[in-house]
Amino acid sequence: MDKIKNQIGVGTANISNRAKEYVNDVLNSGRLSYGKYLKKFEEEFAREHEKKYAVMMNSGTSALRLALACLKEKYNWGPETEIILPAVTFIADFNGCPSIHLSTFATSSLYFPTSRSYRCQEKKSSRSLFCRI
Repeated sequence: MDKIKNQIGVGTANISNRAKEYVNDVLNSGRLSYGKYLKKFEEEFAREHEKKYAVMMNSGTSALRLALACLKEKYNWGPETEIILPAVTFIADFNGCPSIHLSTFATSSLYFPTSRSYRCQEKKSSRSLFCRI
């Protein structure tokens, strides 16, 4: 079978020599996690977005957990804080609550949309962040 121009191959990888050098540099450093490349990425990302800091996360789930932890800290959320999520959502949204000591199933709720607008409206109260779809 002939390869079509610009076809994405399955099971193949075209890795440049420069990328191989970077990978080998990381492997030779003895650190597979936080190192000079990640530090450089965070610094450049923060600078590009005109922020003092940036944090690279290993996954979207970790980023959600960090975001929830920051909101909890900023707004002094306690265990009684209710997190209301849409009924159709990614499971990581629910999974992030217990990791910061917010009970997912005891105090979180599913919101079932009643309209077809699918617009998110934020309603603030002293205890909850409501997202209406």
